[in-house]
Amino acid sequence: PLSPPMLLFPVDSSVLETAPSQFSWTPPTPAALLNRLHYEVLITEVQPFQLATEAMSENLPFFSTDEAPNNFITYSGAQQVFEKDKWYAWQVTARDGNNYAGKSETWVFKIAKQNPVQEIINATPYIQLKKNGAEKTIAANGMLRFYYLNQMGDTAVTLRVADITEKRNDDAAKLLLPVVRGENYIQKDISKLIKIQEL
Repeated sequence: PLSPPMLLFPVDSSVLETAPSQFSWTPPTPAALLNRLHYEVLITEVQPFQLATEAMSENLPFFSTDEAPNNFITYSGAQQVFEKDKWYAWQVTARDGNNYAGKSETWVFKIAKQNPVQEIINATPYIQLKKNGAEKTIAANGMLRFYYLNQMGDTAVTLRVADITEKRNDDAAKLLLPVVRGENYIQKDISKLIKIQEL
């Protein structure tokens, strides 16, 4: 091959908000010369003060497969969990049958360590907006999360937000939120609109 596989995602030195569910790369070229192409994928932890290439050759694999038929793999939640704030190195080796067909560079990534407040917000569900009727939810640290399926092509929705712990909610806040056609996932900070108690 004139060129080895080239890694695509996760991007080198990227700090991800969530663990990657897929790893992808480009096939070696020219592909016309390769009839029985498959890939070996290796992921390993990178220890402090260790280069990514050293981690690949010296450390035990965190994950490995030698029979990936396509130029991507899906990393499911059933597999070993990536630790947050820890660097991982990954590399792909292409083989045409039993013959070596090229090796990619070694790239690194890690999953960012979130602060406790952000973890609470991320764990808060999106409530579905309805034209009639009210839904109850928690505004974790003043953050409300909405889901709206816009089938009619609306450009905006108006929401009335009230604190259900208060006996009177005459001073309920009104929100005008822009939406697009199809699915809308909206996160809105209401901490300045109503009185809230921080977690």
